Amino acid sequence: MTPDLPALAPISLDEVLEESALQERTDRKYVVPRGTLDALLTRIAPSHRVLEIAGTRVQRYDTVYFDSPRLGAYHAHLQGRRRRYKSRTRLYRDTGYCVLELKLKDGRGRTVKERSPILEAEHGRLTSAMRAFLDERLGSAYGMQIPALEQTLHSRFQRITLVADGGGERVTCDLGVEYLAGRAWRPALDTAFAIIETKSPHGRGPAEAALKALGSRPVSVSKYCLGIGLNRPDVHAGRLLAPVRHYLAPAGA
Repeated sequence: MTPDLPALAPISLDEVLEESALQERTDRKYVVPRGTLDALLTRIAPSHRVLEIAGTRVQRYDTVYFDSPRLGAYHAHLQGRRRRYKSRTRLYRDTGYCVLELKLKDGRGRTVKERSPILEAEHGRLTSAMRAFLDERLGSAYGMQIPALEQTLHSRFQRITLVADGGGERVTCDLGVEYLAGRAWRPALDTAFAIIETKSPHGRGPAEAALKALGSRPVSVSKYCLGIGLNRPDVHAGRLLAPVRHYLAPAGA
């Protein structure tokens, strides 16, 4: 069930990109009951606007991740390495807009996102031009060449995007996260929960304060690592899944 959003004023995609790109930021994730999500939306309605595209306030995302055959990016995240990255293509299904993204961690633990628009037909692929983009950006950031990459995970979900007045904070609320397992889609979280991520220059936005007041605390959860942990029986993921196990969809759902 989609949260009630009419109380929030709309913001266009162009305004989001202009006011709140936040390509360098501090990210924090929360897994919350849907009741907490509803309470958060009520609390921040006076200070935040909701992304609206063609009259739609809940957008559909489709993401394909790339990693080395030995899952180097996955293991770097689990080990908490200061220099780590994730590469992916993302299709915004409601508009057909598609982008190649490289997410990096800087020396202060902040997220730095590099992105390049691509064709919808290139979603889930790595062309020579796309690989050159990744090599150049990773070389500039870490002085290293990106390793051989292959498609390792396919996910989809629905997202509500909120932007604080003045653009100093962006909040995303992800619902219905699923992963492609073979030919079938497998839900990640129980439908009673949502993943909220706050994104701000210093990690001190109004949504952070509201979540704290509602009794929520940040958790270490990556949708990529969660998907690998759930769908790759050859990968040991007990330490990763333990903190979020009670949020997961029932087996066989």
